[in-house]
Parts: sequence; structure tokens; C-alpha cells
Amino acid sequence: MIPSMRRLLAAATAAALALLAVSASTAHARCAPMPLPREIARATFIVEATVARLDDDGTAVFRVDARYKGTPPATVTIRQSGRGRLIGATDVGARYVVFFMTNDDGQAYVYRCGSSRRLEGAEGLLEELRRRGLRRQPI
Repeated sequence: MIPSMRRLLAAATAAALALLAVSASTAHARCAPMPLPREIARATFIVEATVARLDDDGTAVFRVDARYKGTPPATVTIRQSGRGRLIGATDVGARYVVFFMTNDDGQAYVYRCGSSRRLEGAEGLLEELRRRGLRRQPI
């Protein structure tokens, strides 16, 4: 094999390996949406809540306004990277529908690719909750 062909083959191999590494890391960063029935079953409580506080360390405090499932506390604190961006909670005062789950220690968390979202624009989700027998109960 001539030297220029070897260099070309080596460069092509390196490029292919780099592309595979990028594809693998991108695929790892994605997550699969959880089917709504499973998310409802796994949620400790489902609420409408207002962002009361966002801290620089990733803590988001939600004030519960109404509930659909479970008996939530008046406020729920979650810690996540990106100042609450796992569900888009970036503005104090914004209202959300939140599917809170709890771990074995009782700490609340939100599934990254779940159904939690801003209340504005969540009409279809709220209708689906009602269809499944979950009714809004003001707190």
C-alpha cells in the first residue's frame, strides 16, 4: 500500500471512530419518554405548582396550588442540575403541572423525560388526567 493511501485510510478510520464516540455520547444524553399510565402510577403526587424559589445550586422550590394525586406537602423542594431545567423551571412565579416521585429517603424528584410541564399549554395533559379519573383539588 502506498504511503498516501495509508494516511488516507488512517484519517478515515480516525474520523469514523470520532463520529461513533459523538453518536454514543449523544444517545446516552437522550432519554425515553415514560408512558403516561406508568408515570401516573409511579408518581407519589401530581400537582399544579408555582415556582417559589430557584437557587444557584440547582434547588427549585415549588408551592403546591392544587393536587391531582396523593397528598403533597405545601411546598416541594427538588434538586437538579441547570436551575430546575429538567422540567423547564427557570422563572420564579411560573406555574407547572408536576409529576413528583420520591426516592427511598423521601426526597422528591421529577423524571427528566416525563410529562411535567408549564401549566400554560398543558390543556391536553390535564384533559387526559381528568379522563383517567384524576380531578383537580385546590389546596
